[in-house]
Amino acid sequence: MKYNKFTTPVKIEIPGIGTIESKDLLLKVEVDEAIEEFKAENKRLKKCEIWMKQHFYCEEVIACESAKNRKLKRALWLARAERAKEFRYKIKFAISSMNTKYNYSDADKWEKVERKCRKKAEEYK
Repeated sequence: MKYNKFTTPVKIEIPGIGTIESKDLLLKVEVDEAIEEFKAENKRLKKCEIWMKQHFYCEEVIACESAKNRKLKRALWLARAERAKEFRYKIKFAISSMNTKYNYSDADKWEKVERKCRKKAEEYK
């Protein structure tokens, strides 16, 4: 039952004055039923509110973790690029000191790796 669906008209007999009939007056039983329904609805809405607050908090946490993961992935790719740069310099140094184990194509490969890592790091910026 909703508050605008009260249907029982009320008749009040007052001795000496007469009978008063009005739709504006409500029966206590109907009003009590309406109050109980409002309380139940209020309880349900409070549960929904709690759920929504928890849901939005979880979304905030997920967004924060996602941003943190992006920063960490970027740092990882930059570290890989730095490592590739170090290998490239070591290979160039070995070639200049006449170590025949390496050649210039090895240095070029590590330069490509470095560029790819830096490019990947830019995706997480």
